[in-house]
This record gives sequence, structure tokens and C-alpha cells, in this order.
Amino acid sequence: MPLRYTYFVHFDQCDPAGILFFGESFSLAHRSIEKFIETSGIGWDNWFNNDSTAFPIRHASCDYFQPVSGGTEIDISIEINDLSKSTVCFGAVAEQSGYKKFRVQSVHTAIDKMSRTKADIPPEIFLKLSQFQQSK
Repeated sequence: MPLRYTYFVHFDQCDPAGILFFGESFSLAHRSIEKFIETSGIGWDNWFNNDSTAFPIRHASCDYFQPVSGGTEIDISIEINDLSKSTVCFGAVAEQSGYKKFRVQSVHTAIDKMSRTKADIPPEIFLKLSQFQQSK
């Protein structure tokens, strides 16, 4: 069950032709992941200010399907595409008027803050993430 968020595409996010800059797709996707963290019940502090675990991005990619114009609204849905004991892959799909515009995938690996080595996702966070995982 993806969660959907709506954004207005501002002038400063676009090139001179009025098309969304490439890098802005990652920013919009990350903002949607942040909203997902809040609205899914995980909570900002539990994810971003966790005492023992951090969730850095290990890999991110973007596929473009159609341009996004400034001055319009775009809907971004967040899904959990893959989940293991230490890694979560978020999928952010942007749509506008029923058309897919772009898809960002963001892979986060849990690490222990002290040793900076891979760690298990804390059980309470893992449980919340698993509730949103897409069936294969």
C-alpha cells in the first residue's frame, strides 16, 4: 500500500525551458521518504535521530519517462520495494494527470553509529517497514 504526497513544482526547480532539473527528482523523492517516515508511524526521531542506528543511502537511481513542467503539481507515491534485515529499498514514483513521470529508487543500509558497520534494522522500525512492503 503506497503512500502518496503532492508537491508544487516551483520555478527555481526548473531549467530555462521550464522543465524540472534532473537532481530535483532525488530531492522530491527524499522529501516523500521523509513524509513516509513520519506518517508510517516510524517517526522522525526514530529514523533520523536514532541513538544507535543510522540509515545512509547506499545507492540511488532515477528513470525518467516524461518531462515535469514548472507551475504544476506532481504526485509521488512511496513504496517499499525490498526489505532485508539490514537494508530497505524505497521506490518513489512520480505521476501527473495519470502519467508516470519518473521513478527514483533509494537503497538505505542500517549501520551501527559507533562502529560504522552494517547493522540490523531495529525491530520496531523493521515491523513498520514490513507493513508497507510491496508483494513480489
